[in-house]
Amino acid sequence: MSPRDREDARRWETLGLAALVVIVVAIPLSLLRSSDRLPTTTTGPSFVGTAACTGCHQEQSADWRGSDHDLAMDVAADSTVLGNFDDAEFTHRGAPSRFYRQGEGWFVHTEGPDGEPGEFEITHVF
Repeated sequence: MSPRDREDARRWETLGLAALVVIVVAIPLSLLRSSDRLPTTTTGPSFVGTAACTGCHQEQSADWRGSDHDLAMDVAADSTVLGNFDDAEFTHRGAPSRFYRQGEGWFVHTEGPDGEPGEFEITHVF
């Protein structure tokens, strides 16, 4: 084989190797970049609200509205807080508790998770 033939063969080998590298890298990258495989957000899962589901699930949405599940863990508001927060007091297992309003908020002064009494804001109701 002449030196020119060897040089041509080496070029073809290099070109073939480069083409193989491009193919091996390009196919996985193209699969990763396809829109149906990547999440549409980088912030992670989040609550999308009732309206996002109602369009496709109208019957289930109608059954859910007003149910205990719909009303569960609602934000504390005049329309959702049913308990007595007019300085109502009771004692459970020796720990006194007092429910009261402060400004627009609902609070309870009771024993905390550390066993010490403290003031806790009620933000949600069941």
